[in-house]
Amino acid sequence: MNIQEVRNKLLSARETPFRNVFSSYVGSDFLPTLDDQESAFIFVASKEKIVEPTEIMRRLSQGCRNHFEALLKMKTVHGFFFDHFALFLKLHDDGLLIGFGADEMYYVVATWDQDGHDLWKPVRDLYKRPVTTSG
Repeated sequence: MNIQEVRNKLLSARETPFRNVFSSYVGSDFLPTLDDQESAFIFVASKEKIVEPTEIMRRLSQGCRNHFEALLKMKTVHGFFFDHFALFLKLHDDGLLIGFGADEMYYVVATWDQDGHDLWKPVRDLYKRPVTTSG
């Protein structure tokens, strides 16, 4: 990718609401994930990055808070599924929550804008092991 292509992608990343980027996943069986390059574009396009779970909880809407609480409890046979989370904000009403899985995948678990939110929860990890919220 040349420098002009990178600039164009960055401009697009800054101007496109997070929820629009992942709208094709709504209602599907596929869970949005990110690679390192996509994660870097999100990081650069965001005005704020929050990684402290209590601060993430404070910044989320009620519907997203309930979802986040469930994600914090998710486990596989090897322990907790998510290592940590990052909340990315362009504006108060343009946000994205990423869960960093123990399987080394970056899962998009929530997006929102002024019109609502979309939520995703993995049912299996990268190795096809079930992910649950029970004991």
